[in-house]
Amino acid sequence: MERDGLLVREVHNTGSRHVEYRLTPTGTSLIPPVQELCRWAKANVRGRDQARQRFDRLQKMKG
Repeated sequence: MERDGLLVREVHNTGSRHVEYRLTPTGTSLIPPVQELCRWAKANVRGRDQARQRFDRLQKMKG
């Protein structure tokens, strides 16, 4: 993600090694779409679970 410009990684050598991460403006711009994806996923849990059950049943029938 650092390579893609989404975050900055800083290593601090203060006795023990300490690493700090921070989002870049590009990384911050991903927050709204990821939040929307989470809302969508929560709204579709039942349908996803039903699809998985159907799929698993069919796979068992195929042997």
